[in-house]
Amino acid sequence: MELLLEMTLGVALVTGAANGIGRSIALRLAKDGFDVAVNDIGHQDLLASLQDEIKTLGRNSIECIADVTKEEEVKTMVNETVERLGGLDVISSSLAIARKSNEFGSDGGQCGNIIIKVIHGL
Repeated sequence: MELLLEMTLGVALVTGAANGIGRSIALRLAKDGFDVAVNDIGHQDLLASLQDEIKTLGRNSIECIADVTKEEEVKTMVNETVERLGGLDVISSSLAIARKSNEFGSDGGQCGNIIIKVIHGL
């Protein structure tokens, strides 16, 4: 007789989780036994479907809408994760910033601003 024990390895928070690499990381963590808080901005429909997938894997999941370039929003997101999922053991940052533009400006300023936002979000 095989005994299956449901065990939570911990709690993970994945930023940029709505699609792409972030979504894949969130699903992998759930498959590996983590409860997962998923974060993104502007993609609530994609986060909702991701949460459904995570829950079908037998894991808990919460949605955390926050702009990771804003310190107060990040603090709120982390606190919410700890309160609702019981801790925080792993953070994966998979955020990206997309701009609809053919150029970043001759001085590179716009590109530099994007890089700073991405690094700050890490």
